[in-house]
Amino acid sequence: MRRDRSPGRLRHWIRLFAITCAVCAVDQWTKYWASSSLEPGHSPSPLKFLDFRYWENTGIVFGTFEGSGVYLAPFSILASAFLLYCYHDLSSKDRLSAWGIALVLGGAVGNLIDRFSLGYVVDFIYVRIWPFPFNVADCCVSVGLVLFLGGSFLLKRGKSASDSVQNP
Repeated sequence: MRRDRSPGRLRHWIRLFAITCAVCAVDQWTKYWASSSLEPGHSPSPLKFLDFRYWENTGIVFGTFEGSGVYLAPFSILASAFLLYCYHDLSSKDRLSAWGIALVLGGAVGNLIDRFSLGYVVDFIYVRIWPFPFNVADCCVSVGLVLFLGGSFLLKRGKSASDSVQNP
């Protein structure tokens, strides 16, 4: 099997690396800010729907499985490896899915950095209609999943539409 070594393919991987690093950098910077500026509990905000609250999340999603986040971290590593596999199979023209994978990967790596260096993930964004604090990495994972699934859906729809036109 011959690998695609075109300049477009190289840009495809550079884009993944750049977005992933940017997400990690912003995530780590905001967590540093939260750790050094916020007290545990409630921090007043001028916005009625948003607070910043420092929280050490030792669990996984929404604080579930409290205290077991470090033990479940290998699943994040496996998920990241799977994302790289998916990215490898993407067309360099499927930018929506590529952005989605890069955002999810950046968020996963950002939270893994916390898990391995601190033993917990720093959460600090609290939207009053949502009962759980979260962070930039969590936001990127959520948006990235929507982009990836949306891109996959649009690509699948586009292929099936073009197949029906070519093969009546």
